[in-house]
Amino acid sequence: MGLWIDSYSDKEEALREYFDQLELADSTVQISLLYDRIWAIWMEHPDDLVRKKMKQGAKAMAANDYSKALAIYDEVIAFDTSYPEGWNKRSTVNFLNGQYNNALKDAEETLALEPRHFGALSGIISVQFIIGDDKTAYKYLMRLKALIPQDPELEQQITLMREVLGLEGGGTDQGPIHFE
Repeated sequence: MGLWIDSYSDKEEALREYFDQLELADSTVQISLLYDRIWAIWMEHPDDLVRKKMKQGAKAMAANDYSKALAIYDEVIAFDTSYPEGWNKRSTVNFLNGQYNNALKDAEETLALEPRHFGALSGIISVQFIIGDDKTAYKYLMRLKALIPQDPELEQQITLMREVLGLEGGGTDQGPIHFE
């Protein structure tokens, strides 16, 4: 894609534009294209070493070398604690390694820095589902739905979760659900 944003304000402007488009996207092709554009921006970092480490971490993850990937992402986070994608990648490694509590902590750090981070939201949903906390998974699913309201695949997941939780109706048109 080759998208490079020169300044923080340009990066934030581009993200705002892409997220606005994501709210209106109604096909999986449009949504996928916007995901790719947003990820490209999230992966950017002004420091060459961080960019290099992020690539090394991705290679280690692809090779299923989770201890190496974790060490690399630890270095990225130590270098720049304000870089959401460093936290998100470490969350992913922890998830893949079955370290669900650590994955949740890192995903929450990601969301503290970038509340629209659909990757972190998806990760939390997956962990909550695995550990059997369907109510929390559903809450995060609805938060994700607010970012991508017309995603047909997400709509299917919400319908399934409503059925699992025994909520009336299968669709999401009933509005937010409040649990006691």
